[in-house]
Amino acid sequence: MLKNTEYYKAIVETKNISKAAEMLYISQPALSIYLSNLEKALGAKLFDRSKTPLEITYAGMIYYDYVIRYENLATQLKRDFEVFAGEANGRLRIGISHWISLYFASRVLPVFAKKYPYVEIELIQHGVHQLEQELRSKKLDICIMHTSFPDPGIVYDTLTNERILLFCPADSQLAKDHPTSFARPSHMDIHLLADKPILCNEPEQVLHRTVCNMFSKYSIEPYFRITATSTFTLVELTAAGMGYSFVPELGEYFQRDLDRLAVYTVDDPILSWPVHIAHCRNVELSALAQDFISITKTILRHEKDPFGLYGQKP
Repeated sequence: MLKNTEYYKAIVETKNISKAAEMLYISQPALSIYLSNLEKALGAKLFDRSKTPLEITYAGMIYYDYVIRYENLATQLKRDFEVFAGEANGRLRIGISHWISLYFASRVLPVFAKKYPYVEIELIQHGVHQLEQELRSKKLDICIMHTSFPDPGIVYDTLTNERILLFCPADSQLAKDHPTSFARPSHMDIHLLADKPILCNEPEQVLHRTVCNMFSKYSIEPYFRITATSTFTLVELTAAGMGYSFVPELGEYFQRDLDRLAVYTVDDPILSWPVHIAHCRNVELSALAQDFISITKTILRHEKDPFGLYGQKP
């Protein structure tokens, strides 16, 4: 009953047996015989042939749901057994945002690779929007990324939360009036930034939207002096005295010009964004993907300072 499921899907998609046959490169009579035999085997009409285009019946919708579930299970079965097939076939496709890769790639991947030495790891680095698109199109198995604006077609599992810090030029009057330290940042009143030049990521980036939402909460219209894709570029410009920037706390660890910067927390509660591990809602996770998630959570759970910010700076 679940043979040649691509035939049935083609009829559902085209709502026309002739068009479906053309799509499948088979004859129209052969496809009509397939559908008639299927309906006889199931004991129910799957389409109302008296209507043009064809109209799927309630029984047809139930069968279509079984077809999709069957294909997903078949895909999962293949993925789950790839790990036993050796180096050539075992593969895990991981999407990761550029910023997150600074931390997770070096901490999680070596542990996973040691446990699965014959599994090929395909690491894809993109921005959050593109990663979500590739998850939905099933080009990736899982993704690790920030997002404060969830996509309903994706399941998000929160790993941790990362603070978003305010970086100020160390020689600015604002920094001089508010002593702080990198180990324990002081809190800055967001209203003090109302007339200050802000350096921020591009409007389509999640960090930009997160910062805008914070300003909006206080009815402040920020003055964006410079926007750029690279957060590191914005920090360099902040150190040069061109304005004030908002940087995820992981970025603090990779800065070289700490003596030219002052760092603060902002907002109440303190501004932060979640770090998620995500997968497509309608796709079953493979055993490899599930174990990767488990390993990642275990590593984070055993690190009191998951971003390594309070140790010695490089």
